[in-house]
Amino acid sequence: MVMLRHLPFTFPFIILAEVLALIMFRYQSKALEMMRYFSNEVTTLSLRQAGALLIAEHGDKKALSDLANDLLKSERNIILRKDEKTIELAQNRDEDALAQKLAEKFGNTLGRDK
Repeated sequence: MVMLRHLPFTFPFIILAEVLALIMFRYQSKALEMMRYFSNEVTTLSLRQAGALLIAEHGDKKALSDLANDLLKSERNIILRKDEKTIELAQNRDEDALAQKLAEKFGNTLGRDK
């Protein structure tokens, strides 16, 4: 009996806590994504710097020139074409679809209770 009295107050609190946890998780995943992006940019710049230094230091030797040119052309943050997606984008899409289904289900449930 005591549990039934507290249920109307506990259930909204649990829902609120879960929604806030989901929001914080999304912010954290976006922050990690940005950290990976900038880490990849630093790696790309380091490779290009190494290629430029090889060309400047060793002149125009064929093997070093080819290696240096390959390093100069490297890119870690590849721009995706329209039909391509990363694993993280696919996971985010699935999470968004799940959140939408939950919102619809709870919206329908709350609508029927009234």
